[in-house]
Parts: sequence; structure tokens; C-alpha cells
Amino acid sequence: MSNVEPQKGQLAVQLAVQRLKEKIGRLKEQQTAAEKMAALVGMTNEDSEQYRERHDRIRKLTRKLAVLEGKQGAHHEQKEKQDIAGQGRKSAQTDPSKGT
Repeated sequence: MSNVEPQKGQLAVQLAVQRLKEKIGRLKEQQTAAEKMAALVGMTNEDSEQYRERHDRIRKLTRKLAVLEGKQGAHHEQKEKQDIAGQGRKSAQTDPSKGT
């Protein structure tokens, strides 16, 4: 397996995280606008239903985001371990005290 494949996968996760954050941000802006309007003129039943649906959507997207960020973090940890292991092998090969 080449290094390109994990990088493509990581890029896809990063893009998905970015899209989710943007979507959540837009939904939160809509919620804030609805709350401000409700404070002035109240909410119709339809407005209230849309508000609840957006709230549920935000919760679902936030959970999905947490999963993706967890994958992103796990990938980062794995890469760090590989980098550290690679550095250890490299220094062992070039360290004169190791007799090589």
C-alpha cells in the first residue's frame, strides 16, 4: 500500500469535516435568526417544527463530526507513531555508537 492512499483518505476526511462544520454553522445561524424573530413576533407551528428539525439536524451532524474528527485524530496519532519509528530507525542506522 502506498503513502498516497492514506493521504487521499485523510484529505477526504478533512474535506468532510470542513463541510460538516460549514453546514452546522449555517444551521446555527438559521436557529439564531429564528430565535430573534420568535422573540419579536413569536413562532407559528410551522416555524416551531422547522426550528426543531434544524435542532435535530445540528445534533446529528455534530455527532457525525465527532466521529470524523476522531478518525482524523486517530490518523494523526498513527502518522506520528510512524514518523517516530522512522526517526528511530534512521538514527540507529547513522549512530556511530551502534557500530554501523
